[in-house]
Amino acid sequence: MPRHTATILVISLAAACGTKTPASEGAAAAPAPAAAPAPAAGQPRGSSRDVITRAEIEQAGVTNVYDVVNRLRPNFLRVEGRTSMGQVAQAPLVRLDASTLGDIDAMRSLDANSVQEIRYYSIVEAESRFSGARGRPVIHITSRKLSGT
Repeated sequence: MPRHTATILVISLAAACGTKTPASEGAAAAPAPAAAPAPAAGQPRGSSRDVITRAEIEQAGVTNVYDVVNRLRPNFLRVEGRTSMGQVAQAPLVRLDASTLGDIDAMRSLDANSVQEIRYYSIVEAESRFSGARGRPVIHITSRKLSGT
């Protein structure tokens, strides 16, 4: 680095360290409260990015589970990038309660009214929770327990 560039850098750093801000002039400022993470685009406030609740399903106004997910959390359906081993990432595996249904197209045949919750598990979470995930994320659908059935 040329000598004059280094001198300018040192002077700039020294000036930045000596600059007072309004918060530093008075009494010690209280730390700012941690803000809740903003919901992702298209995600309702107060909801989890990895869970679609029964209330959200009812508000979605669609009839099948695929359309619910596509409307409320389209990121569940995306296949992005490569795995750590350089392989192309695979589409999520779909599970209904304790059964494996297959690929995301299986959600098109599921009635949204029969679902209590839809939860997304990353590859790491899915491999530790479900056998058979094998490097795939999982969309786990919990069915609604209807009275009288």
